[in-house]
Amino acid sequence: MRNHALPSGCFAGALLLGGSAQADVSDAKQKKHEEHKVGKEKDATPGVENLTVLGHAARIAPATVPLDITEPTSKIQSGFLSNNIIPLASIDDIIRFQPSVYSQNPNGPGMGKAEAMSLRGFQDGQYNMTFDGIPFGDATDLHHTTSSLFISHFLGEAQIDRGPGTGSTIGNATFGGTMGFTSKTPPAKRGVSLYGTYGSFNTRAGGIEFDSGKTRFGRAFLDMQHEETKGYLTNSAERRSNLMFKDVIDLAPETTLTLETTYNKECQ
Repeated sequence: MRNHALPSGCFAGALLLGGSAQADVSDAKQKKHEEHKVGKEKDATPGVENLTVLGHAARIAPATVPLDITEPTSKIQSGFLSNNIIPLASIDDIIRFQPSVYSQNPNGPGMGKAEAMSLRGFQDGQYNMTFDGIPFGDATDLHHTTSSLFISHFLGEAQIDRGPGTGSTIGNATFGGTMGFTSKTPPAKRGVSLYGTYGSFNTRAGGIEFDSGKTRFGRAFLDMQHEETKGYLTNSAERRSNLMFKDVIDLAPETTLTLETTYNKECQ
């Protein structure tokens, strides 16, 4: 509210005490004076164009729920993996944020073997685990050695299905649910990315990614990393190297050919 002076010879206190008629006349004059002053200010104000600002809120939730699911499912998107998970983390560091999932790594995040992983109370070996839709496990049993698998920097997203699936679900132990991991899609632009980390217990790691961009041979990337650590536990040093190559070739508007290979070497 603005304070404006009354016309010459009028005082607010005297008018309020003088009677209702004088008060109404004073109010009318004051209102007319204010409208006249506002009109002058409006004429003097330069024209301002209307501006429309569009914003996009980044997703920070650890998981989202797909709209086409028939069972309780949570999807970990690439934005959460790139912004909240270190590039050299193992899969146990990714899934521990999901409902009904338990994982504990005694040697430190991403190091050693998370043998205590469980999904809805089912232990490792009683649920399914896939990579790009292909189920996998150790050669001797159905268990999974997390530190011997792919790292989070290789992944595009992960999906935790807490149901037994349907007749089309492929796997060795689908009754306990399915942990599905998807490799990331090669970018359309050419580039080189460096990443690394350093932490407790003399943990040091680094990697490099080469992106070919869109070429006549498709879109490809080559990702390599190496990690060394003394580990949290005594005499639990570890060295690990990972490599992944993926090439997506467009054969037709709705047909693609994917060439993919991974390599992992772990020494303890």
